[in-house]
Amino acid sequence: MEEQLISFETAFLAKEKGFKESCIHWFHSDTKEHGVYDTAYRYQERIKGKEIFVPKQSLLQKWLREVHNMEVFVIPRMNDHTLQSKKYTWMTYYKENLTKYNLLWDTFEEALEVGLLYTLKLIKNDTRRNY
Repeated sequence: MEEQLISFETAFLAKEKGFKESCIHWFHSDTKEHGVYDTAYRYQERIKGKEIFVPKQSLLQKWLREVHNMEVFVIPRMNDHTLQSKKYTWMTYYKENLTKYNLLWDTFEEALEVGLLYTLKLIKNDTRRNY
């Protein structure tokens, strides 16, 4: 079992919202090229300043919780007709408000990715805040 990395779109928005945790995975902000620092060290000069860190979904979820007090949950939904058809949806809890999305995704990771992206969009850009 391996944890899922976030998508380019989610990583780009996370960086814009202040995510600065070091990760071994990165995207190049112009070319969207993906790389890993420990195997791509010779490219560091070429990407310096253009890298977007790519965390695993669980790390971004933790960052949202600890830095912004935003909880992202994934909820399994069983098909009413057959218990074998499990789908997933997500919810965000933020400032005493609960946002729930009613669409369903086939996997836990797909639902979490959409939930993370939506939750990042809720963050107001605040240049005064020190992350």
